[in-house]
Amino acid sequence: MREETVELRHDLDANYNTTNLLLERVRQAPDKPLFSVQRQGTWRDISARRFLTDVQRLATTLMSNGVQPGDHVAIMSRTRYEWALVEEAIWFAGGISVPVYETSSAFQIEWILRDSGARVVFAENADQRVVIRQAAAQLGERVEVYLFDAGNPARESSIPSSKLSELLADPDQVSQRQLEAARSRAGLQDVATLVYTSGTTGRPKGCMMTHANFSLVAYNLVDYMRTVLGEDQRTLMFLPLAHVLARAVQQACIHGGAVIAHSPNTATLVEDLQAVKPGFLLAVPRVFEKIRNTALSKAEEGGKAKLFAQAEQVAIAYSKALQAKQHGTGRGPGLLLKSKHRLFDVLLYPKLREVFGGQCGYAISGASALNEDLAHFFRGAGIQLVEGYGLTETTAPATVNQPEHTKVGTVGRPIPGTSVRIAEDGEILIKGIGVFAGYHNNPKATAEMFTPEATSPPGTPGSWTRRAT
Repeated sequence: MREETVELRHDLDANYNTTNLLLERVRQAPDKPLFSVQRQGTWRDISARRFLTDVQRLATTLMSNGVQPGDHVAIMSRTRYEWALVEEAIWFAGGISVPVYETSSAFQIEWILRDSGARVVFAENADQRVVIRQAAAQLGERVEVYLFDAGNPARESSIPSSKLSELLADPDQVSQRQLEAARSRAGLQDVATLVYTSGTTGRPKGCMMTHANFSLVAYNLVDYMRTVLGEDQRTLMFLPLAHVLARAVQQACIHGGAVIAHSPNTATLVEDLQAVKPGFLLAVPRVFEKIRNTALSKAEEGGKAKLFAQAEQVAIAYSKALQAKQHGTGRGPGLLLKSKHRLFDVLLYPKLREVFGGQCGYAISGASALNEDLAHFFRGAGIQLVEGYGLTETTAPATVNQPEHTKVGTVGRPIPGTSVRIAEDGEILIKGIGVFAGYHNNPKATAEMFTPEATSPPGTPGSWTRRAT
């Protein structure tokens, strides 16, 4: 049995919760941008102070409308700024967020509402509201639905929707003291969100992710990967916020000082990348495969397929030579390879980097294995792909390569505060700061997910997840 542990770098007080990440950001840099939001074709920055103000106003409205600490509130939407705003407001009101994929059917939504108990849902548009109401009819209970998109803004706001703008009206029923009591009610071990699995082998299971999962992962991941996630970096989020990976990285960005933009539509992704000019991206292998194949197609259309093939092979060879030198198994690129690389760094690689906005030095890849030559190609062209591994049940990033110590074809070492064990039968077991608290309303599945020898409760650093292959 093989095992590796990376020691915890940062611990937090038991009373800490995820909202403190935002409050700390506001204290440190209130007027610096936290988000970049597209409004009528123009991207503009939203300061940390402005974001907090709207979060608090929305949270007080939720409370005055009956949301109690511990209540579950669902969000059904593509990845966009309003998603982040609403979830933060739910946490400030003491609630628990329940993400729902925007492609979910009424049958799937009905199960999530039934299992979670959520009776308030934020939806992106009227079409989604129709599906939610169908689910509510199957459920046989009243479900309140708030929309993101509902016409022109009712007032100047960091959000465009008239409905959400109306919700930002200052309610008289909730005092600042009541809001603070609700916000600070949860501690590290309390549940922050329920993330439902795909349900391919039965009913979807609600993974109980705690405030410890998000907060400790944010603190330790940023310290571990400050080059990528550190202050003044910019990123464009386009992976689903309904999945835990994008939200875990988003909270790390809030803690680390990065600026976050969102792109809800893959059809405009390249345009958004070039407008936002991110310094790093979070993506899955198929995104990089598509970009590479698109670049090849353009080269073929221009009669430069042979030139592209040569540039690709030079980039791969250059990256492999750099890696060999880094790990002490080679001398690095030779003079001829360096010369060819310099040539293509004038002729072709800048065009590839421009697809990412021209300033993207890093990309974190997860969800599935990344082709090694593809990773070497992008690295040789000036964009380092950093591969990681994890599950929904581990708040996604359980292991990741550091930019300074990347080995293409591997998923790196455990993040601080995490242990990974490979059993004799090849089963992967994980324990640490990202391990979830179990499945909502499903003690049998929870017991099956953890090893019998666990000496600590599920969801604490002393318990091992199992069957993580």
